[in-house]
Amino acid sequence: MTELRLDNTIKKHRERLGLSQQALAEYVGVTRQAIISIEGGRQVPSTSLALLFSHILGCSVENLFTLFPSQGLEARIAPERITTESGCDEVYGDRVLLG
Repeated sequence: MTELRLDNTIKKHRERLGLSQQALAEYVGVTRQAIISIEGGRQVPSTSLALLFSHILGCSVENLFTLFPSQGLEARIAPERITTESGCDEVYGDRVLLG
């Protein structure tokens, strides 16, 4: 499964309205540090907080948040099928698939 990355435009919309991080934090009921983490993409807000951002910033949730496939590499064990003497297939993994 592909990892998804959540990007946001909260900072852009906050600055458009001339709001400081502290003011936005007070409006939505979180700390300034939480706003910093959310704007930086290190924290994902709850649904209710995302809806509050949408209301305060005057735009839709879809305009604030966008999902993108992760740009990083995906690594997993490559399965290797080995048929045992009893005729059963067993799956082992000691090689790595990158993609």
